[in-house]
Amino acid sequence: AGPVEQDEMLRTFNMGLGMVAAVDAEASGRALDGLARRGIPAWTIGAVEASDGPAEVRVEGRVL
Repeated sequence: AGPVEQDEMLRTFNMGLGMVAAVDAEASGRALDGLARRGIPAWTIGAVEASDGPAEVRVEGRVL
């Protein structure tokens, strides 16, 4: 509630994703529906893909 800039809050507080679950692509719709029925907000953040290059993690298009 104080005058703290958003960038400062993101550096200071844990503003991460919370919990991440790896679910088979074919089951993702059922998993999201089940969570929604229980009032738990959830969304798809990415996919596992084969690569010939170095391993990397991307969330919403950004390499982590």
